[in-house]
Amino acid sequence: MTDGPWAHAVTALRLLSIDPSGLGGLWLRARAGPVRDAAFGLIPGLLGQPVKLHPAWDRDAFLGGLDLARTLTSHHECRNPGLLARDAAFLMPSGERLEPEKAAWIATALGRDGAAGTRRCLILGDESGAPDEAPPILLTEQLGLFVDLTDVALGDIDLSLARAGATRPLAEVALAPADIDEMVTVAARLGIDSLRAPLYALAAARAHAALAGRAVLAEDDKRAAVELVYTVRATQLPAEDAPADPPPPPEDRRENDNPADAGQGDLPQDLLVQAVALRMAELRIERAHAARRRGAGGDGAGAKVAATRRGSPKPSRPGRLDGRGRIDLIGTLRRAVPWQTLRGAGPGGMAVRILPSDIQIKRYEHHSDRVLVFVVDASGSTAMTRLAEAKGAVELFLSRAYARRDHVALIGFRGTGAEILLPPTRSLVQTKKHLAALPGGGGTPLAAGLVSAGDLARMSRRHGLSPSILVMTDGKANVALDGSADRAAARADGERAARAIRLDGIDLAIIDSGMRPNPYLKDLAGQIDADYVPLPRADAHGLSRVAGALLDD
Repeated sequence: MTDGPWAHAVTALRLLSIDPSGLGGLWLRARAGPVRDAAFGLIPGLLGQPVKLHPAWDRDAFLGGLDLARTLTSHHECRNPGLLARDAAFLMPSGERLEPEKAAWIATALGRDGAAGTRRCLILGDESGAPDEAPPILLTEQLGLFVDLTDVALGDIDLSLARAGATRPLAEVALAPADIDEMVTVAARLGIDSLRAPLYALAAARAHAALAGRAVLAEDDKRAAVELVYTVRATQLPAEDAPADPPPPPEDRRENDNPADAGQGDLPQDLLVQAVALRMAELRIERAHAARRRGAGGDGAGAKVAATRRGSPKPSRPGRLDGRGRIDLIGTLRRAVPWQTLRGAGPGGMAVRILPSDIQIKRYEHHSDRVLVFVVDASGSTAMTRLAEAKGAVELFLSRAYARRDHVALIGFRGTGAEILLPPTRSLVQTKKHLAALPGGGGTPLAAGLVSAGDLARMSRRHGLSPSILVMTDGKANVALDGSADRAAARADGERAARAIRLDGIDLAIIDSGMRPNPYLKDLAGQIDADYVPLPRADAHGLSRVAGALLDD
């Protein structure tokens, strides 16, 4: 399956066109606009003309009822069947406004006559920006697929991906017992307790195999299924799983005479679980920051900054004519006029006498620009992989910075210290120039990286920017601030540096890039109330999406 939310949405609609009754439908989270309209525009070509539903309609429109006009003219009872009686694809653009009772009607209709061959399914639009505004869960549980198009730009749309039909009949795609066991086990590892979810995942995998012309499931089919079905239902990240058993001793491995069986273990399951991890991380960060915004009354933009020349107007305040502020003439007159009887006429017969205490100065408030500071672990033998991912993430993030007025900066730490490789900028040309070649190797001075990031964030704040810090490391800190190779001192210095960042009110997120989640990083994030995201297989696109979720439009 092609990566990216838009490609996922197209794939989901294509899977629905192959097995609508088996998948139930698609929960599509997207803001009202051209991107959502483009996704909805693909439905007629793949599923036929949909039956549109509206959350404000009454029971008779959904379920049918007495047709009074026909009953009176024909002298016998006549009833309308209702829209939900049709065997068609249904489309509801604003599912977050749906009442639970109406959601129950639709859920019942989707479960009715669900035998293979029926075309009944639902594409449920969701414009909500927070989990407590989402559509009723009793309806979303009936929809096998989920896609989030919130951060998709108009330029990301590729209509050529929408090709109808499968290259192999669905009935010819077989499920092996091992496929069923694997999907159920992955669901359990992700904390999914619904038995319906593995059924949807198996149906999605079969439909995906039919698209590719395969008679048996491949790993690509299973991966597409878990990403579309399990992401929104998962309740725990792989980091919360129990640690894997240690590998068998070398002599046991030599006794294995069948090379095909060697190295099997839980590797396919691990790959499927990690395919969901990145999507879960994005959703978890979005939900956490949405909750913080609701609690703080913010909207996810930069910090509010008082101004005297531009921004949203605020109530005027008393002030002086010092040339720095603008006088609020109406406010000044309103304050001076009630005192005119006592003050008498002004000099030269002035109608209104204004004193310095009457002067009112206009006030404005605007949101400052934001800066995301990437702090990248450049130590060790795998440094080049992480640096390549970070470079790609910075460039991807910059592609949206112009519209969002965001800046990015890059700090690398290795050896005995940290270095600012890229100061805050929105210049894509300058970014590529600075990221052309980054050195790697040596120790892991995590504390130095955090101290450097904190200093850069504070400096950015003094220049009117709202900073956030994203640290990407495996957490194996072994170099203290004084340059000594002392693991205990290195961890203690890192904790103090992280606390200093949080005490200054700077958002901090930690991405664990190690092959196994590091308990030290998780504890560190917990101590300072920072976001912790284990992403052992994060790529540039994934890191860029997580960074976007951190800033949360």
